[in-house]
Amino acid sequence: MEALRGVPAERATAALAAGCDIALYCPGDAAGTEAVLATVPALTAAARARLAAARALALRRRLALDPARLRAEQDGLNL
Repeated sequence: MEALRGVPAERATAALAAGCDIALYCPGDAAGTEAVLATVPALTAAARARLAAARALALRRRLALDPARLRAEQDGLNL
């Protein structure tokens, strides 16, 4: 999206300094990825705890697929 200025490592560092827990960089640019990984620190214990809590919440909210309901949705029916 190019909404931010600067090289990827600078953007990641600024995002973390602004309070983000994780800086994602995934355009497939090996040099940019290496620079980000070399620049940003590892996750803090607090960030790891928040990530674990978010994963646990996502698992609790995940619903099992109901094949009949899915088939009805694909057929354009409302159940």
